[in-house]
Amino acid sequence: MSAQTKAFEAAGELLKVSGRSRRLAIVTELAEQPRFVHELVDRLGMSQPLVSQHLRVLRGARLVGVERRGREGRCTPWPTSTSAISSPTPSSTARRNRDDRRA
Repeated sequence: MSAQTKAFEAAGELLKVSGRSRRLAIVTELAEQPRFVHELVDRLGMSQPLVSQHLRVLRGARLVGVERRGREGRCTPWPTSTSAISSPTPSSTARRNRDDRRA
């Protein structure tokens, strides 16, 4: 399997995980600044168990990290995990530009 194929598969997995609107809302909040779980609950209007469930999935996909501070968890984004999505390969950029010209 080529490195490019592996990168596309990794990006596909990230998109699957972040494809839920609530998970995207969490990632967006964390992109602004790290937040405690209770802050996410308050800002997003979700229950604490639901936020925790989504954070568990996002942690598993290495999109966010959670640092324990006593009984609370401080959540932070892992920006390097989204590099496969935000930094397309040169060949995919060229293909997209070619397709845009045809449209």
